[in-house]
Amino acid sequence: MIKWIICQVPENRREAFSRAQCAWKAIRDVDGLYGQWGGWNVHRPAEAGILALWRDRSSHDAFMSQVHDSIFHATKQEQTYERLSVTLLVGISSLPGEREALRRALTSRWIRVSDDQLYPGRVDSDRHAAEDFDGDVAAQFMGRTLNGPDRCLSFTLLRSRPDLKSVRDSRLFRLQEEWLV
Repeated sequence: MIKWIICQVPENRREAFSRAQCAWKAIRDVDGLYGQWGGWNVHRPAEAGILALWRDRSSHDAFMSQVHDSIFHATKQEQTYERLSVTLLVGISSLPGEREALRRALTSRWIRVSDDQLYPGRVDSDRHAAEDFDGDVAAQFMGRTLNGPDRCLSFTLLRSRPDLKSVRDSRLFRLQEEWLV
């Protein structure tokens, strides 16, 4: 399962948000969490994006009911942003060698996020779109929304900053190493 969080963070709260985000390292050993990455949108500096990969919905739900609130309230993170949106997705594709994709994702410094209507055949075209980055792809994960309109989000984790022309129809986030879980 994929969890994608977008937070709108005013400039005067960015440092506090970043400090609070570092506290989520405490979830590193939570059963079912494969990893969490986050960073700032290059084109919208007030927008933070956080990508989390979970084994399944039940491990995520157990985390939410048993661990989440204690960290969230201890850091007072709710005071660091103006708006928050959470999208839960069922994974539909990753690059070949999915287990290795998680290991490779640790070397990434950027996330490109594409948000599209889900159409038949779209998964294959998005998978081939990763080839546009000339071997710089650390990992790619795709998911279909669990509720709401039938959307597909594609997360391409990159080792170096891509040419901005290659991501013009996507969001681009500069990952913050200290937010890595």
